[in-house]
Amino acid sequence: YPPRPTAADASEIDRGASLFSEYCAACHGVGAVGGGVTPDLRFSSAAVREHFVEIVLAGQLVEQGMPAFAGELAPRDLSAIALYLAERAWAAVPQRLRPDAAVRGEN
Repeated sequence: YPPRPTAADASEIDRGASLFSEYCAACHGVGAVGGGVTPDLRFSSAAVREHFVEIVLAGQLVEQGMPAFAGELAPRDLSAIALYLAERAWAAVPQRLRPDAAVRGEN
């Protein structure tokens, strides 16, 4: 799972949601719910999260159909989108199944 966003991230999550809607939703689904052909970004692997900038800005996966957004999005924009995706990932998992549930005594 991605790091869990905090309440302090709320404005950046909102900005990320707006950016996602404008640049990503057509392929990756409204609300970041994958559409079948393209990945559901809420559940990206740690490797994808680690290389998010290279994938989105530099076109690391252009041969697989992922366009590059260099010149359209800045690294700060990707940070906001990543926070939005993290928020959507955590929202999709029932509380009792979340990785930190055992720590909170919910298992």
